[in-house]
Amino acid sequence: NWAASPDGRLLAVVREEAVRVLDLACGGWHDFAPGLGRLAAVAFSPDGLRLAAAGSHGVAVWDVDG
Repeated sequence: NWAASPDGRLLAVVREEAVRVLDLACGGWHDFAPGLGRLAAVAFSPDGLRLAAAGSHGVAVWDVDG
């Protein structure tokens, strides 16, 4: 599962129990391991200010730095 931010700057990819976010402008990766078990989905909010991930143990939401 993956999601692109509304402005197209970030790409979030689910990798089993972690989320990898690629900043397409600089090519840098940021890793998040939310402790949610096996992840099933990731999505950006419509305004692009938050990133959410859903897993077998719950949901986590992060603020996205602009």
